[in-house]
Amino acid sequence: MTEPEPLPWFTSRGTGGHLLVFLWTLLAWLLVMFYQSNLRAHLILLEYEEPIDTLEDVLFRAKKIWIGEASAAPFV
Repeated sequence: MTEPEPLPWFTSRGTGGHLLVFLWTLLAWLLVMFYQSNLRAHLILLEYEEPIDTLEDVLFRAKKIWIGEASAAPFV
């Protein structure tokens, strides 16, 4: 069996290059995992709104609210 020819762009002078590649790969993997988990948490997050209990709550929020057809005032 013949030995393969060495690759011109890869020299095996020690483990320093392998360690450096491993550390960069680990860093890239961690950054991707942090970004994905933060994105998931942001997309899953439910925005909390306090319930509307009084007319003052409706006026304070300044939103248009559809009351319905049976009501006398369709918009507040």
